[in-house]
Amino acid sequence: RRTKVFFFKVICFSLISTQGGLMKKVIYTFVGAYFTLLTPVDVLSQADNPNKSQLSGDVTVGLMKMSGNTDTETFSYGLKLSHQMLTPEKLGNQAYFKLKGTEQETNDQTIQEELKISLYDDYSFSRTSAIYGKMSYLENEIQGYEHQEKLGGGYLHRWFEEGKTAFQTRLGYQARFSTPTEGDSQHQNFFQAGFRGGFPIMENISVETEFNYEADITELDDYETDFDLNVVFKVNQKIDITIGYKIKYDNMPPASGIEKTDTRVSTNLSYNF
Repeated sequence: RRTKVFFFKVICFSLISTQGGLMKKVIYTFVGAYFTLLTPVDVLSQADNPNKSQLSGDVTVGLMKMSGNTDTETFSYGLKLSHQMLTPEKLGNQAYFKLKGTEQETNDQTIQEELKISLYDDYSFSRTSAIYGKMSYLENEIQGYEHQEKLGGGYLHRWFEEGKTAFQTRLGYQARFSTPTEGDSQHQNFFQAGFRGGFPIMENISVETEFNYEADITELDDYETDFDLNVVFKVNQKIDITIGYKIKYDNMPPASGIEKTDTRVSTNLSYNF
């Protein structure tokens, strides 16, 4: 029954994504979808497994040095909410809502550099295997997009997971709807592959890394990669400090004058709740 709920979520996401002319309202839809779609999962999960559900999250602020399409220092912010309904064997449903953005002040005016909102859900049917769905919304004129919507899903495999030590890979499909700063809006179908891992260095210091590869199914020269490397310092149960490095490569940028490579170095302070 919970598998049916997972696919019900994917269908809902698909219906939302078809409203191309209303995509700027997706920001609010994501927030509502997160809480609304979790309700039937809790009801079914508690009927099958009387386990305690877990809702947690963090708020992040920081400074970021950007280079590539822009060379600047900027203020960054983020919000993450996660809801997990798992059995002791770690089977069941997990959902995540994330908001990330950067802002810069120029001549006493606040300029929004980037905004990304995503809603992610996976259902683990064994300790190592899961299926996932993801929907995201992006505004980033610096990289050539007025806005972009992505809808996808696929298979996730956890090779090992023990505390902070973990490694997983994923394969999937993504439908992409883009409105570039130049040219017409377009719809593309992308193949996705990637990995995510983490391991502790010391008791209160750990390393997290992630790599993603996305390529247009019909035009393989149109591909993107991004790589994240983060060192997380756990100050206490509530506060984390993260030093991060990110590099993004777009082999076929969406607009003229856009460089293929962007890099970012950041320092973030997170409050966990």
